[in-house]
Amino acid sequence: MRETGVIKNIIKNTYYGCCMAFKREILEKAYPFPENKEIGHDLWLGLTAEKYGKLFFSSERLIYFRRHENTVTHINKSNRSLLKKIYGRIIIIFYLLKLYRK
Repeated sequence: MRETGVIKNIIKNTYYGCCMAFKREILEKAYPFPENKEIGHDLWLGLTAEKYGKLFFSSERLIYFRRHENTVTHINKSNRSLLKKIYGRIIIIFYLLKLYRK
């Protein structure tokens, strides 16, 4: 189930870029995108929308989502250490605080 909430999505991102629709003003607020691999574009846009817009998760299935063995990102198959995961969350919070000061 997809859920809103800044803290919830910092812990486990539920935003998928291929499934998003948003107004240009959200995109403009999201610029510049953080130049850090810890924050994906989908998470950044979702967190920006949490601050400046209204979020809605549709239960209607509009795409067929599949992963193949050569995909770049893997769901629930992270080989990152706990320390790296914590570091990543700290980076996200740092950029989020900068966004919220705008």
